Amino acid sequence: RGQIEISVSPFYHPILPLLCDTRIARQSQPEISLPKHRFRHPEDAREQVTRAIEFHEKRFGNIPSGMWPSEGSVSEEVADIFAQNNIRWIATDEEILFSSWSSLNWHHLAREDLYRPWRVETPSGSLAVFFRDHELSDLIGFVYQGWEPERAANNFISKLKHIRNSIIRRYGESRLSDSIVSVILDGENCWEFYPQNGHPFLESLYERISDDPELKSVTFSEHLDSSDSPEKLPKLFPGSWINHNFSIWIGHPEDNLAWDYVYEAKRALISAQKSGKYSKEILQSANEEILVAEGSDWCWWYGDEHATDNSTEFDELFRSHLIRVYELLRVDVPSHFYEPIRKRGHRKVIISEPVGFISPIIDGMETNYFEWLGAGVFHTKHHGESMHQTAQFVECVIFGFDLDNFYVKVQTKEGNTRKELDQHEVVLNIVKPRHIKLRANLASLRGKNPKSGFRIEVNGRLEETANGVQAAHKDFLEIGIPFRLIGGKSGDEVGFQIRVYQEEKLLEKWPPKSDLIQVQIPDPEFERIEWKV
Repeated sequence: RGQIEISVSPFYHPILPLLCDTRIARQSQPEISLPKHRFRHPEDAREQVTRAIEFHEKRFGNIPSGMWPSEGSVSEEVADIFAQNNIRWIATDEEILFSSWSSLNWHHLAREDLYRPWRVETPSGSLAVFFRDHELSDLIGFVYQGWEPERAANNFISKLKHIRNSIIRRYGESRLSDSIVSVILDGENCWEFYPQNGHPFLESLYERISDDPELKSVTFSEHLDSSDSPEKLPKLFPGSWINHNFSIWIGHPEDNLAWDYVYEAKRALISAQKSGKYSKEILQSANEEILVAEGSDWCWWYGDEHATDNSTEFDELFRSHLIRVYELLRVDVPSHFYEPIRKRGHRKVIISEPVGFISPIIDGMETNYFEWLGAGVFHTKHHGESMHQTAQFVECVIFGFDLDNFYVKVQTKEGNTRKELDQHEVVLNIVKPRHIKLRANLASLRGKNPKSGFRIEVNGRLEETANGVQAAHKDFLEIGIPFRLIGGKSGDEVGFQIRVYQEEKLLEKWPPKSDLIQVQIPDPEFERIEWKV
């Protein structure tokens, strides 16, 4: 019926710019460490694209007009490959647009310029590029799942109206006919966390859009058909929709080693092709294994950014595809292909352990350099999951103790304004030895009566007095809780989580899932045992 438009991604979901040339990573990160060998096989990138188009045509009876590059990964060389294959449009993240513009050192690009497609000219023709609204996409992907469907839909519509009004104020109503808000996310991940798989929310959202004369839902191709030719974008910055670079898939020693393994196997295949000794069927089978190994999800699980209980299986499966290349060619498999790339065993919660006693002043400020020296640290960046949440509130959790008290410091990410911070409640959830919750309202903690800014629950019961607990928030959140309230004895584990709420809706939980940050209650000999030169 034309009600929706089906797009497609490169066949085995590779990071196309890196297939074309791994050195492209240096354009967005000049200091990045690259693999030992330069991988440059644009012919593989082309095959991944043509395979996807053929697959789409076979299944749906037509050639797709648009393509979502895996992980929104783009470069000018990749844009040319799309144009060669008559792809009309692609899409990526807003940070690619603003990085493309800023790299030219031209005049500032307005926020309102995000809300229209741009044209990239390549040797093979022009290509329209849509850039997603990061905030709106993440609201659907990570936030609205905990809201009432109608309230979430109303919130989304209000943000669309705000964008519309901003465009009118800046460019006038004549620009509206060319304006479009692109909302792009990993839909297969988020709906399972919504009530009824998101149906009530989506029905409410589309009903409001359909009933509003100022809004219209369109496909990308419909928009291109009904509007003027997009303005030319002079440069397309290379990067993905995660941090406008490729650091998830290259740069870490594990990622780089994986690329070197693919390089070696590819070189073995090229040598076999040149020899003329192999049948077409064998070469095709070996090439298939290479294409599979070029998929992005292998390197998603290498490095420090993401963790899974199945990292060992992912590693084994990745190497098995490359080993199969050599087996098909009946040549010796390099011995190091049998060695794990991910050599360290998986630890669910990665922390730096405390190494000394601390007794910080609980005032929410860095009173002196030494007050948290020797504490343990939990970094949220080491604990991403299958959805890469980009709008994180918590950067790290710092924790430690003296003989009488347990201390926690919650450091928020840079870029959060004071107004945004005040909308949050942070909960320190101690699960063992005793279940204690400290609920800290950040706005109230900075108010005239800071003691009203936190509440304490012990084993589900609200404590009437502070009971020796302290909390403060200015530059960061600091908390101190007496061990006599936590319970336990020296050597017992304190296990806790940090949760972040907005209007009673859970936004973040660290560590994710049911994991805990755990540390032993110290005894008087702790510092002597941990002392180091």
